[in-house]
Amino acid sequence: LRTKSERQVTSDALVSSQVQVRIAELLKQCSDTLDGSLLEAFRYHFATPGKMLRSQLAYNFARLHSASEVDAARWGLAVELIHNASLIHDDICDSDLFRRGRPSVMAKFGPQTALCLGDALISQAFGILARESIPRTLIAKLAMMVKACASGQAQEFCSSGYPNWQQYCDIAGGKTSSLLTGAVEGGALFDPLVDNNLKLSKYCFQMSLVFQMLNDSENIESAINSKKLPTDLCQLRPNALIVLYRDSLSAEDQRDFDSSISIGINTSNKTGRSKAELWWAKMLRSDIVTT
Repeated sequence: LRTKSERQVTSDALVSSQVQVRIAELLKQCSDTLDGSLLEAFRYHFATPGKMLRSQLAYNFARLHSASEVDAARWGLAVELIHNASLIHDDICDSDLFRRGRPSVMAKFGPQTALCLGDALISQAFGILARESIPRTLIAKLAMMVKACASGQAQEFCSSGYPNWQQYCDIAGGKTSSLLTGAVEGGALFDPLVDNNLKLSKYCFQMSLVFQMLNDSENIESAINSKKLPTDLCQLRPNALIVLYRDSLSAEDQRDFDSSISIGINTSNKTGRSKAELWWAKMLRSDIVTT
């Protein structure tokens, strides 16, 4: 016999699976509105849909606040579409050739098709919410989420050097927290008696940063295991551990660090190692990584 906690885990997994199936069914309906190269790219991208974490958060919080299963699923799908649009556009911005273990939409279909597919997903997300039973405030919430996500993405490219901790939090707050927090806040809007819950929003924001930091640590761990430079370092992407290491340096060393990784990994010194590789070796010996 299973313990109560084990039965709860099994029950939660079943609910999660059911939500994913429901969202997948709605995704199929979305594909029916596309044709040509966009349809092909859509099917390719969603053939590996990911964990659907944001859509599950959106669905479950909507259900907790009196939304019907149908409307909760629509809200979940809208959030999922925006999230995937942001991933597709992010790959264009970062020239990423891989997503979810295989070539990205940009790599397989080109940046033009990828850009258009991302735009189409955003359009579909707002169209899904155009139902009488969906609170009007939810459309405004989704628009704010898209804006915040785009703002976080743009901040990656407006700094002359590697970001400091505050800049990192601003970027992650836009790119990561906007959709995770918004999924929860939007779900609560199905209850007309619910107003802004500042404590809930703050909690979701902090948890989103933790979620991003855990993702960042995986990038560092992967680099250590493969004995290669972290892709976040090579591509100048904000990474919590790299940011914390950089912030621990003197102002002079910070400038040298920024200059070294901006030059790239192909500029070698007399030892045959690039300055970026030398900084990575120093970081590996620091308390940031060893602890």
